[in-house]
Amino acid sequence: MTRSDFFWNFLMSLMFLAFFGFYVLLIVMLAAPSISLVYLSIYVISLTAFAVLNGIWGFFKPKSRNRIILVSMCAMGLLIASTEYSRVYRSRYSVHDEYDKNTTYTIKLNEPLELLITENIPILDGATALQQVYTSFAANVFNTTEYAFYSTTPHAFERLINGEVDIIIAAAPSESQLQAAKDAGKELTLTPIGREAFVFFVNSENPVSSLSIDDIKRIYSGKSTNWKEFGGTRSRIVAFQRNEGSGSQTALISLMSGTRLMNAPKEFYQSSMDGIVRAVSQYRNYKNAIGFSFLYYITEMQDGSEIKLLSINGVFPSRQSIADGSYPLASSFYAITAGSDNPNLDAFIGWIISDQGQYIITEAGYTPLQAQTE
Repeated sequence: MTRSDFFWNFLMSLMFLAFFGFYVLLIVMLAAPSISLVYLSIYVISLTAFAVLNGIWGFFKPKSRNRIILVSMCAMGLLIASTEYSRVYRSRYSVHDEYDKNTTYTIKLNEPLELLITENIPILDGATALQQVYTSFAANVFNTTEYAFYSTTPHAFERLINGEVDIIIAAAPSESQLQAAKDAGKELTLTPIGREAFVFFVNSENPVSSLSIDDIKRIYSGKSTNWKEFGGTRSRIVAFQRNEGSGSQTALISLMSGTRLMNAPKEFYQSSMDGIVRAVSQYRNYKNAIGFSFLYYITEMQDGSEIKLLSINGVFPSRQSIADGSYPLASSFYAITAGSDNPNLDAFIGWIISDQGQYIITEAGYTPLQAQTE
């Protein structure tokens, strides 16, 4: 084989691989928005190696060599795509049945407790974003977190209705959760214990910084589909939603009262709050997504550097705007029971709304009930 033959074969191999490799990489990127640089590096190195082999490997005929390259390239592409898709799927749709008690930060009171329960201890569960609140309640009043479990809002309501827990700390129940309680012969009792802001956010590179409640309704009803309508770039709005029964999806449905909520494509639904944050910040490398959650989760439990909170009706969500009532999407969260016969429940709920319980809510980063009357 002459030197000119080697370089000619090498050049043709690179052109061949570049043409087909472009489409393989495109498929991989569509399947896995947060593609791993390690896999890409392996892929590029492998393609280069194949090109060199094709240039110097004269044992096979040209057609055979090209077939080997094509099959190897496709196999590598499929391996990367399946591995990355599996990783992204698991991270987006993971279910947390119980929190790690060894890493959860709890707030301890530095004064004598007004209530201490050592027998007939109520079993707690609650929403993801309120985990620190109810584990701190348990750490103080029960002197242990062994009776505080961490699942998700839908799972917490399910466990409450089934009688597996005595009390949950969460946002208001959805219509389906109220119906599930009714079907089980249970009545949900809601005691307000604090306030939180329902927030909307976009990618940090989106120029839109404020929307009105009517704008939100137009977007989530499907009437407005382009950011240009709200002072942004001419790009399609990708409006993510949560699974039914989650606290934030229930808040969206409540906000949309009187306006039909659009049925979003399946890929635009996220089963966890972590998933919706990452989806908006990374969605296929586009900057046109919008999502929603609660203020504490965004500011305290997530790295919000790649997303931007939106002002609603010209008011930015903050502890101050929740306390003074100026933020329009602030609402209560509750201690919720379903007819448990635990003899300590009333005393425990009374302690939660006392100064000591409200202090924990404040220290956890939420707005206490007292702030509404100050």
